[in-house]
Amino acid sequence: MAYGYAKEIQNCIGAAPDGTIFIVSDFVDVADSETIRRNLNRLVQAGTLRRILKGVFEKPKFSKLLGEYVAADPDTI
Repeated sequence: MAYGYAKEIQNCIGAAPDGTIFIVSDFVDVADSETIRRNLNRLVQAGTLRRILKGVFEKPKFSKLLGEYVAADPDTI
């Protein structure tokens, strides 16, 4: 179970719609950048987020039509 910084980051990501793009600076009000990076990397390993580029993460969007997760929208990035 996550507490403190990790829980606050997870809550923010959980409340966002699928397909939302996140960068480290989105969470600067929560913790320092190194703590945020570590937490985001843990969420990538858990499958909650997907790394698109270094420092750029996406909450995956599932397509019911295709039956799989779709690629990130380039315009959003």
